[in-house]
Amino acid sequence: GYIGVPTLQRWVNDKKFDGGKSKKEELDLIDFYKRWLNFTITSDALMGEYQDLHQFNRENTENYTDKILSFSRFSNNEKLVVIANFYDEKEYEFELKIPVEIVKKWKINEGTFLLEDKLFNKKSFDLRVNSSGATVKIFINPLESFILKLQ
Repeated sequence: GYIGVPTLQRWVNDKKFDGGKSKKEELDLIDFYKRWLNFTITSDALMGEYQDLHQFNRENTENYTDKILSFSRFSNNEKLVVIANFYDEKEYEFELKIPVEIVKKWKINEGTFLLEDKLFNKKSFDLRVNSSGATVKIFINPLESFILKLQ
């Protein structure tokens, strides 16, 4: 998502700053950025430890492609899984895997936990934790992103 000069001109809309001349896709992108920035204001995990999930899942997860990006950010107080589908024509369904090393760093026990999307607050997923790591079934639409917070 790149916001170019024409997009900004349509957003400014003769100094009204209401997006009145913007295309729907541009308004959706601006809404996404506003949601992302608002979340970053209150999240200490985004300043915490980073752990890539992408390469592990590229090697170990069926239907996980190079069009998907995933990583974890976490602190003592907050555990996040961020997932994005960069493909604009295809949805994906897969079982995201979280290695046991990350689960240990999160300091959670075996069981089922809720991951709630904090970007749009509309979806949630079950995280299943066992002795070999954790998995979560993901269905992600074209160009959709999630900031999943462990509850």
